[in-house]
Amino acid sequence: MKINQPLGLIILSGGKSSRMGKDKAFLRLGENALIEWVIKKGQERGLEEIIVVANEVEKYEKLKVKVVKDFYPGMGPLAGIHSGLIHSRYFNNFVVPCDMPFVSLNLINKLLAAQKNCQVVVPTMGGKCQPLTAIYTQNCIPFIEELLKNNICKVTELYKLVETCYIEIQEDMSFFNVNTPGDFLQAEDFFKRCIEEENNHISRD
Repeated sequence: MKINQPLGLIILSGGKSSRMGKDKAFLRLGENALIEWVIKKGQERGLEEIIVVANEVEKYEKLKVKVVKDFYPGMGPLAGIHSGLIHSRYFNNFVVPCDMPFVSLNLINKLLAAQKNCQVVVPTMGGKCQPLTAIYTQNCIPFIEELLKNNICKVTELYKLVETCYIEIQEDMSFFNVNTPGDFLQAEDFFKRCIEEENNHISRD
């Protein structure tokens, strides 16, 4: 399934990976690193612009996508969203962290369908917001700047300043992120099961 309207993909990769103990963006899951799975899914869905926001640009040059730095270093994901929106060619942008290899970009069309006049469309699961797997428009830029200039880094604070839509999503591995070695073991197990299911489907066909 292709995405049904123009959209940029912003991948946040500026974290310190302190709980993992190593750079989780390049942990290999099967044939690709975690961040490569996210990029691949974007490319398969026809997203022409993919932006990685990272502190060490040179580490990501081999990925052959646009890599940019934060304008407000050290201020977390909100600063990453800000930089990605500024550098994007697109009004609508889907934001996702580098450590969510199972994100289903089919989810995006659901978010776009719920957008209406909203500047942010954020999924919820069990009533809990998923602010780092959401759509943000470039209209958010001045409001994010206002927050960052006032040393406010919490992403959800933006939702008080702009029109925000919430859409409840059922249990979905899209929101599974790899923060710890234990998470990575779970990711490997889920990945193996997905491969087995795919192989079984092919053999039945």
